Amino acid sequence: MSTQPDPRTYRWVPVAQLPTEAVLQSMPAPEELSVVACSLCLRVQRNGTWIEAEQAIRELRSYEFTAPLPLEPGLCEECRDSVRARRAA
Repeated sequence: MSTQPDPRTYRWVPVAQLPTEAVLQSMPAPEELSVVACSLCLRVQRNGTWIEAEQAIRELRSYEFTAPLPLEPGLCEECRDSVRARRAA
């Protein structure tokens, strides 16, 4: 088993391409974004669709914020249906 990370899962950014202070200031503040995360599977709701957390991080570029995004708890449809099915059994 290889201990090397899969290069397709990481995005290396040269230092010269890091966002400038002007770009960071033009971005919305983390508290202005409403991010709902499923409490069970950790997927994130974006534009009415539940996506994987890694994809949401890339789309929101949350790694460029100086403070973490506030997350609102929620349940995606799949987890909600799974919980209901287990309770009915």
